Amino acid sequence: MHENLLELCVKYVRSFFLDTLYITLHVCYFRYLGVYIVCSRQFKCTLDYAKRSFYSAVNSVLGKLMNTASEAIILQLIVSKCMPIFLYGLEACHLTKADIC
Repeated sequence: MHENLLELCVKYVRSFFLDTLYITLHVCYFRYLGVYIVCSRQFKCTLDYAKRSFYSAVNSVLGKLMNTASEAIILQLIVSKCMPIFLYGLEACHLTKADIC
């Protein structure tokens, strides 16, 4: 009985480490403190997820207040609530012209 349990544990540990190794080798980017860092020879960040979150927040503000609030109020809400989502961690990234556009 104990040998079967030991074999089962060894199989589980092997599969866990092999799966972890497989996942580790195939990661192209990872998230650290809200910034997505791309695996490359140089330090590089991607802004795709920040842009997606920013557009989602802007769409939710516009969806709720488009016909009821004035343009100044909507713009102030976007600046105060949505821009920090995009700007968070941006000073850690070296931006190229392609990233800005």
